[in-house]
Amino acid sequence: MEVYKTPHYYEEILANNGCTFTHFSGANKEIYNFSKIIIGSIILIGDWGISPLTEKTITIRGTVIKYNYWDYIQAFDKVFLYENDKRSHTWFIKFSSDVYNNDLPSWFLNWWSFYGTSANILPQILKDLFDEWQGMITYVIDPEEIIFSYHMRFFIEFSIPYIWRSCPITGYTSMLTKKFFCLKRKAFSKFWDTMIKKDKDGQLNCQPTIKLINEKIQTLTQLKIKQIEDEKSRAKEKGKLLDFLDDDDEIDLDISESSDKDIIKAYMDALKKTLKARKEESDYINNFTNSRDKGSVSDVSMTSNKSHSSLKDLLQDGQDPDDDSQIEKIKAYLDID
Repeated sequence: MEVYKTPHYYEEILANNGCTFTHFSGANKEIYNFSKIIIGSIILIGDWGISPLTEKTITIRGTVIKYNYWDYIQAFDKVFLYENDKRSHTWFIKFSSDVYNNDLPSWFLNWWSFYGTSANILPQILKDLFDEWQGMITYVIDPEEIIFSYHMRFFIEFSIPYIWRSCPITGYTSMLTKKFFCLKRKAFSKFWDTMIKKDKDGQLNCQPTIKLINEKIQTLTQLKIKQIEDEKSRAKEKGKLLDFLDDDDEIDLDISESSDKDIIKAYMDALKKTLKARKEESDYINNFTNSRDKGSVSDVSMTSNKSHSSLKDLLQDGQDPDDDSQIEKIKAYLDID
């Protein structure tokens, strides 16, 4: 074990990588009553350097000491091991909202499971906002794609601080074959009550946070409305395709088991076939008309069974219906990507 890797060593690592520490003492300046950490960033392994073993340096009491990415990860655990002789030390933990501008590493999700908190500690005014926010963000983001905890995102995104502490307890290891008696740590967290106190103007200290959450909920609401409208539009266009395909006996396609891409492809193939048939019909009528000096062609009544009259102006005489430019016109008309 490297003896130089003290709690102060790990604190310096975090302080040099986006975290801010403040310690509060009583009469004895060597003993902390409580500490404050503001986490400004979480570094991904890919942003560290060529490899996680790439070394950086810090200076402690005039001595230059090296550390790597694994030491950085360990620092997020080791700094919270401090305890005073009364076992009353607590941590004020707060995240900068900028943390969520980038992805979070997987190890940090595990860190949150012990050092984080949950919406259960929130006062009712913020708990109600959390429930509303969660309902909106669950709709906008596919739950299967969400790897974060809703609680974690809420506290980080809106920079909501909380008070955290741990205490030692006895227990047993979690090994399946054999359990051993051991010493563990149990974590506790609570809301920072100062946020719901009123300032000299009678406003809650958390009023700016409430405003920020409400603005986010409004943004998510607009996204939800847009998604609903887009889904309705897609359903309407898909309905048109299904109606057309259902009417064509020559199309062998199980619509219930087909993807949107397959349905659109079948529609385009059928439409090309229909347009080609209409062109052949038009050529036949023109040839028949030209073969007579005068007269009517009323005796010619060939009609396509599957024609889109609304598309008749899209084709120009003499153009191949298989031509890509014609197909693009049709796709644009039907608003198909």
